[in-house]
Amino acid sequence: MLSRDVLPLIDEAATRVYSVVTETPLVPMASGTFERATAFAKLEQLQITGSFKLRGATNKLMSLTKAQAAAGVITSSTGNHGLGVAAAAKKLGITDFKGIRISLASAGVWCMVFTIPVLLALRNRAPARVPPPGKNPVAIAFRQLAHTLKDARRFPQTLLFLAAYMIYNDAIQTVLAVAGQFGTDALKIPISQLATAILMAHARGVILLVAARRGVRVEQFPANRIKQSVTGHGHASKEQMQRAIQSLWNLKDPPDPPDVADALAVALCCGRHIEMMKLRSDATVTIPEDADDHAE
Repeated sequence: MLSRDVLPLIDEAATRVYSVVTETPLVPMASGTFERATAFAKLEQLQITGSFKLRGATNKLMSLTKAQAAAGVITSSTGNHGLGVAAAAKKLGITDFKGIRISLASAGVWCMVFTIPVLLALRNRAPARVPPPGKNPVAIAFRQLAHTLKDARRFPQTLLFLAAYMIYNDAIQTVLAVAGQFGTDALKIPISQLATAILMAHARGVILLVAARRGVRVEQFPANRIKQSVTGHGHASKEQMQRAIQSLWNLKDPPDPPDVADALAVALCCGRHIEMMKLRSDATVTIPEDADDHAE
C-alpha cells in the first residue's frame, strides 16, 4: 500500500504530465477474469509512443531545472523508455541529440555482446563447389542467378505469389509506418479516435471478405446519406441523431451512448433502401405500340 507521503507526489506528477501525454481511457475487463475483484485496463497503447513509459520520461524531464534541460538528456534505452524520452524531449523543446547518439551506440554494443559468442562458435566450412581455376567467382554467381531466374519462369504461380507478397508486405509496412503519424499530425485526429478508426477498418475488411466469399451483397452508405434519411439533414449532430431515433422508434430516452443511435440509423437507412429497391423492381411501364402515332 502506498504511504500518504507518496500520494501528493503522484497527484503532482499527474497534473504535470497531462500537458504532454494523452489521457487514455480506463475500461473494465470482462467479468470473470478475477473472482473477487473488478479489474480495469488502462489503454496506454494509445499514447503516441505506444506505451506508458512516456509518463515517467515526461515527468522526469519536466522536473529538470532550466540549466539541466539546457545541458541535454541521455538515455541508454532504445525501447519504449527511449521512445518516451525522445518524444517528451521534442515536445518540451529539449533539442540536444546527444542522448539519441548514445542510445544508438548502446544498442550496437548490446547486439555486439550477443553476436561475438555466435561468431566464435561458428566453424569455417569448405565450399560445396569450388570455382574452376581462372574463373571469376562473381561472374559465376551472376550466371547462376540468371539460370535460376530463367528456370523460375516454369513456375508462374510461385512468381505470382512472390510478387503479390512483396506488394502486400510493402503496403502493410507503409500503412503501419505512416497512418498513425498522418492521422495525428495532418488530420489532427485525437489518438483515441484514431485507434478506433483503425480497429473499425480492420473489422470492416473482415466483414467485406467474408461477405465476398459467401456471395453476400454488401451495400455501403455514406454518413451524410444516413443522417439525411433519419433527420432530413446530411450534417446532423450526434445529439440530433439521438433525438431523431428516439422519436422514430418511440423510445423513452435517447439512445446512449451515441453509437447506439448511429447503429439504429444505419439499420433504418438500409431498410428504407431495400424498400425503395423493391418499389423500383415492382414498378413497370407499358408503352403502347402506337405511341409514336400519339406523339405525332
